[in-house]
Amino acid sequence: MNAAEMQVFVDATTHYFTQSTGLEAEVHAPYLSDTEVPDIFDYTGVISVVGEFRGCIYFSAPRAMMRHLLIEMGEQNHSDDYLLDMIGEIANTLSGNARRYFGPEFIISVPVSLKGELTDIRPPSDLRPYVIPVRWKSYRSVLVICVERG
Repeated sequence: MNAAEMQVFVDATTHYFTQSTGLEAEVHAPYLSDTEVPDIFDYTGVISVVGEFRGCIYFSAPRAMMRHLLIEMGEQNHSDDYLLDMIGEIANTLSGNARRYFGPEFIISVPVSLKGELTDIRPPSDLRPYVIPVRWKSYRSVLVICVERG
C-alpha cells in the first residue's frame, strides 16, 4: 500500500475526531514496526481486508482516551459496552472511507471491537505493519496499517 492509499485511513481517523468532538487529533510520523502486532492499547477496532488487497487495519486506544471521547460527546455511560461500541464506530469509519476510495475490489470484513490483547486476529506474518501515532488531547493511540496488494 502506498502513502496516498494509507492517507485515506489517516484522514478518516482525524476526521472522526474532528466530527465527533470538534477537536483535531495530531498525526505523528509513521514508522515500520519491528513486532508482528505493535502497540495494542485497551480497546481496538479491527477491519480485515481480502481480495485485491490483503491484511488488516486497526485503531487502538487506551481506556482513558475512549472515556474522554464519550465525555466530549456528552455520553454519560462509560461502560465497556459503550467503549467497545465507540472503538467499533471508529473502525467502521475507516471501513466506510476505504470503500469509497478503493471501490468494490477492496473487500472489508465487518469491523471487530476488541478489549485487551489481540489474540484472535493477527496481521499476515510476512508483512511489517506501519504504525501511525495519533494524539488527541494528551492521549496517545495508534492507527496500524498492515495491507498489501494481493
